[in-house]
Amino acid sequence: MNIVKTSIDKIINIRKDYLNSLPEFQELHLELMIAFSNLYSLQANNIEIGYVIRTTEGVLIEFYVKDEYVTQSQVFLNQVVRELSISEIYCKSFDYLLLSACLLNSLSYTILGVLYRDYNTALVQIDHDLKMRLAD
Repeated sequence: MNIVKTSIDKIINIRKDYLNSLPEFQELHLELMIAFSNLYSLQANNIEIGYVIRTTEGVLIEFYVKDEYVTQSQVFLNQVVRELSISEIYCKSFDYLLLSACLLNSLSYTILGVLYRDYNTALVQIDHDLKMRLAD
């Protein structure tokens, strides 16, 4: 397998496959990290078989291989970690492909639950003539 640096427009279709395969929505925090990350196409015999997104700090935030290559995902992840000098992997608990590849490679892990929210200022003008109270 070859790991080739690429751009978002080159992996957009396979990334849609990945996002559609997830049983939950992708976290906003990870989406915001992508703009400052490096993207790589995973290729075998000049055929795209998957992709990887790695931050400039060496954190793997997305790893995906097409269904027909899932049985080799453990080997592919091991190669990605080695060749791209991955220092950490942010693995969503519902990303079964990455989670199983990490566990099959016996990578050490820490369980961390994080909730991210995107807050904006209120778009509605507050009416000071209205009285507010806590609900019963």
